[in-house]
Amino acid sequence: MSTTAAGTVPDVTPTRERADVRVAAPAGGLRGVLESSPFPILLVSLVGILLLTAFGPALVVGDTWLMLMAGREVVDHGLPETETLTVLGSGATWTDQQWLAHLVAYGTHALAGIRAVVVLDVLLVVAALALALGAARAAGATSRSTFLVGLLAVLAGPWGWTMRAQATALPLFAGVLWLLLDAAHYGVRRRTLLVLPALAVWANLHGSVLLGAALTTVLGVYELVRARRLDWLPLALAVLAPLSVLATPYGWDVVAYYELMLVDAPFAEILREWQWSSPGGTTALFYGLAAVTVALVAIGRCRRRLTVFELLVLGVTLAGAVQAVRGVIWFALAAAAVLPVALDGLLTRPDPEAPRVNRVISLVALAALAVALVLTLVRPASWFTSEWPERRVVAVRAAPPGRAG
Repeated sequence: MSTTAAGTVPDVTPTRERADVRVAAPAGGLRGVLESSPFPILLVSLVGILLLTAFGPALVVGDTWLMLMAGREVVDHGLPETETLTVLGSGATWTDQQWLAHLVAYGTHALAGIRAVVVLDVLLVVAALALALGAARAAGATSRSTFLVGLLAVLAGPWGWTMRAQATALPLFAGVLWLLLDAAHYGVRRRTLLVLPALAVWANLHGSVLLGAALTTVLGVYELVRARRLDWLPLALAVLAPLSVLATPYGWDVVAYYELMLVDAPFAEILREWQWSSPGGTTALFYGLAAVTVALVAIGRCRRRLTVFELLVLGVTLAGAVQAVRGVIWFALAAAAVLPVALDGLLTRPDPEAPRVNRVISLVALAALAVALVLTLVRPASWFTSEWPERRVVAVRAAPPGRAG
């Protein structure tokens, strides 16, 4: 038995490549979480508070309006197949792979306006970050290391927190990653199969489902090879994860959509997020997180605390983040979930045992987040659209035909 700040828990020897690395996850239950994870809870709460109170208008971007427009199209006319909304794309094939995200955004706006859309975005971001940090704590990372890496992850790609279809996929990525990391530590179990329905839902929200499906397939194949026998659980992951990408109303036609987006995206040359992450002011913190990742992996006692699958997750998501700016957010969440355990190879001191103090810190942080949420809900709608002045729309509408541009 071993003792942590949250109580007494049994020793656990995960199925890692190094059996001498022993990990004891924090005790479960709400009280155990509050008393053992004050710093991750504080970080998640601070992110939510800042997004709600200071950056609300910045969360509304061009893609937000696109979501609402596309969602209205789905409600009024069903799933689109032909582009009719723009001049340049008129008549082209429109495979709205993100239709469910668009529908959720439009439905939220219909219920409570743009205010609710922004709140939904913040809740999605907070949930994703909480799941990523929770995965790190479940793997045995200290509260301190989880906070430090999580802070770097939050700062690495702040543009990834804006309201767009991608936001609806953030919690699914973090949740799927948690299940996969758990399987990499302790073996594939029945609950690991929850990734399959998660991927099926994700396939209707955002194209990043390809990343989730790829990681799931890799884990399934790796577990089959390592076990050297046919086990139906990892086999189900390896076979069904790729098929889950097709679980959309468009069926097989979605393959052509992914081929277009990944091989020859028509707007890759004009949209910054589709271009490689060239070093600069906006990517400086991302490269800082990347440098920390490489440094920890290079240190033997840190690297040995990670499984082969965890190293693969870091490598794949880092490569994707360098290849395109839009990939930074997935690397940031992966780093938040994986790196804290490695960092504990350097910061070897355990978390201080102060359950009452920790509980107070956690409760105060969560209470402050709740207050920020209430204050946001009573703000006027004009505050959320302050970066999109109505006078520009009025000017376009008033322009003579053919002169609006």
